[in-house]
Amino acid sequence: MNLRRNNIGDDATKLISELLQTNSTLTNLDIAENNIGDGSHSIFESLKINTTLSDLYLGGNRIGVDGATSIYLSLLINSTLKNLGLRANNIGDNGTKLISEALQINSTITSLYLGRNSIGNTGAISVFEVLQSNSTLTTLDLSDNNIGDAAVQLISDLLQGNSTLTKLNLRGNKIGISDVPIASLINRNEQFLKSYFEKIINLKNEPNMNQITTFVENHKVYLNR
Repeated sequence: MNLRRNNIGDDATKLISELLQTNSTLTNLDIAENNIGDGSHSIFESLKINTTLSDLYLGGNRIGVDGATSIYLSLLINSTLKNLGLRANNIGDNGTKLISEALQINSTITSLYLGRNSIGNTGAISVFEVLQSNSTLTTLDLSDNNIGDAAVQLISDLLQGNSTLTKLNLRGNKIGISDVPIASLINRNEQFLKSYFEKIINLKNEPNMNQITTFVENHKVYLNR
């Protein structure tokens, strides 16, 4: 069900939540960009009961840290939701930590979209620490946040112990091009490779160019498909 950009607000969202508690056929719900704030609590509360919804998109609303608490409690119980879109909800580091904690227990979420949520190094690291034990998440979007080189170095190390994440989006962060161990990131993020490659070419940085060239040859990562 696609209700994106309908300005439904909190009251209508609560009605949708009530329907989710009894509905046994709906699998996809898109209520992104609807000026939803406190109403998100009722949505996640209903997911403790609903057993059919697999895709939920709430991007561009006003969930915030308080909403992230509801997400945390919901993901501890729900066992059917697979794709969760939370882009642009001002969740921040604290909210991201809560969601990360839930992923330690939840074993059904495969795609998580957290782009443009004011997430810094601390929040990002909390996600990747969990990925050392989480074996279901395959897609992670952390684009357009405030993640810097200090976090990327640790993220790269943490990813060495994960074999299930296949798509990682880190575009639009504060990631530089020097002294960043990019090998474990590149093979999961072709777009990141393209952006990184362009910066290297523009600066004509020979050592880093050699690093990327060697990696591409060894791991068969191609710029164009």
